[in-house]
Amino acid sequence: MRKRVMMDVDGVLAEYMLPYTTLLAQLSKSHVFTPYGHRDSLTWDPECPSDVGETEWRMAQSSARDIIQYRPNWWATLPVLASKADVSAVHKLSYETDLYFVTSRPGDAAKLDTEFWIRHHLEIIPTVIVTGITARKGRFASAIDATHMLDDKPQNLMDVQWSSEADGRLLKMPYNSRPYSDLGPGAYVESVEEFVEWVLS
Repeated sequence: MRKRVMMDVDGVLAEYMLPYTTLLAQLSKSHVFTPYGHRDSLTWDPECPSDVGETEWRMAQSSARDIIQYRPNWWATLPVLASKADVSAVHKLSYETDLYFVTSRPGDAAKLDTEFWIRHHLEIIPTVIVTGITARKGRFASAIDATHMLDDKPQNLMDVQWSSEADGRLLKMPYNSRPYSDLGPGAYVESVEEFVEWVLS
């Protein structure tokens, strides 16, 4: 049977955190908050800097989410997080499996922007599924009868494994590297390329 693979986008292929934290720094007008990317992030949500009040920080976060959701081409212009070897591996995976890019990006333009980004950076004509922020990826894994899955959020991986027959891996990042006992010792891969090698082995 041909393998069916689900792959996350943000935090796996695309660098979402750096543009997001850059936006937060601008909106909050903090002088001490330094924007950072996925590979330097220790937490899921940026913490309030010392020179900004909690209320102002929450307002900046809310404004940032609105900009991300409604600004044209936001998702289409994100930097690439994946290495060249990762990109080559994904390209190979797209030929040898049924590959689905599954993302929880919000906004009406999220699907079209994601398709554009993947075509431009990965040179793949993609199948993109946008779940929305509140939807669970396990439901989609079951619907497409997924066999494998790569994500950067432990909650998504656990949901997929509980809701479907898919086997999955987490791309190891500072913010997700604490032990998750429900996932087992082999839950992490160091790169997208390593994940692809595992799927195709």
